[in-house]
Amino acid sequence: MADLDLDALDALAAAATPGPWEVEFDGTEPAAVYADDGGIGTAYICRDLAQGVSYGEADAAFIAAAREAVPALTARVRELEAGDTFLRLAQVAAAERDEARAENARLRAQVDAVTALCDEYVRSGIRWLAESEVRAALATGAES
Repeated sequence: MADLDLDALDALAAAATPGPWEVEFDGTEPAAVYADDGGIGTAYICRDLAQGVSYGEADAAFIAAAREAVPALTARVRELEAGDTFLRLAQVAAAERDEARAENARLRAQVDAVTALCDEYVRSGIRWLAESEVRAALATGAES
C-alpha cells in the first residue's frame, strides 16, 4: 500500500463542510448528498455517467460516509503509527539490554578468572601477581 499523506487528508476534511452528511435517493432522480452548513444546506449530486442509467446511489453513500470516516481513519492511523514507534523503541531497548547482559557476563567471567588466580596465589603463599599472569587470566575469562 502506498504511504498515505495524512496531513493532506486532514486538510481536505477540515476544509469540507462539517458533517454528518446524508444521502437522499428516491430511485427516480440522481442521488444527492446533503451537508447541513448552518441551515443553508449544500447538496452534491452523484451521477454515474459511464453507466448511463445509474443514479450514483453507491457513490453518494460512500461520499457521505467518507465525511466522518476520513478524520476518524487518519486519527486511528496516527495512533497505530505512534504505537508502532513505541514498539520499535521497545525492541531497540531490549536489544541494548541483551547486549549489556552479555557484556556483564563477559566482565563477570574476567573477574572470576582474576579472583581464582588471586585465590590460588594466596593459598600458595605468594603475595604478588605478575602483570602477564593477570592479563592471561583476563583473556581466559573473556573466552568463557
